Amino acid sequence: MEAARYYKSLGLKVEHIPNAIDLSDLPRDSERISDPQIVYLGRLSYEKGVDLLIEASARYSLKGLVVAGDGPLRRYFEKAHEKKLLTFLGPLPRWKALRMLAGSDAAVLPSRQEGVSTFLLEAMALKIPVVASRVGGNIEIIRGGLDGILVEPDSREIVNAVRSILTETIPVDEMVEKAYRKIMVEYNWDTVSKKYLAVYNRALKL
Repeated sequence: MEAARYYKSLGLKVEHIPNAIDLSDLPRDSERISDPQIVYLGRLSYEKGVDLLIEASARYSLKGLVVAGDGPLRRYFEKAHEKKLLTFLGPLPRWKALRMLAGSDAAVLPSRQEGVSTFLLEAMALKIPVVASRVGGNIEIIRGGLDGILVEPDSREIVNAVRSILTETIPVDEMVEKAYRKIMVEYNWDTVSKKYLAVYNRALKL
């Protein structure tokens, strides 16, 4: 998404086609290991902003964080797990990760840089409330406050947003229904494949 904006700024004609998710992959069962259960699934790296999750727990006492994935910051999550700041599961098989997501109270994507996140799309398709940083593709997917919550990549903002979901000081049910409908309409393979075909057809006519 950021690349598309950059090339458009150079005066180039750009067609942006989002990722899609296979709705048939979504689990029917869920898994809970924490109450509440606040989930992040993905790469453990600085650009993903995952250090903010440790800070959210250590500094602002956010309870119920469940993190799965691998990457250069893994050892920090192993230490945070040892200190009982959060639950770190390491890398998980896809089916188990999706079941964990399906059983969560909220999904958090604290990225400093982001494209179109499959994790975010899957959470919305599972009707899980989402909190995501106001960067890159997240801005394309989420209309702040309507189908998810956008925050700055900041641990305190993340904590406040998650707590607003847990305490239902915002209309959570309405938000997840809007998010679900958006995914069903805009991010399924049928819709996205038609966009690809339209681009190919236009290119052939040049």
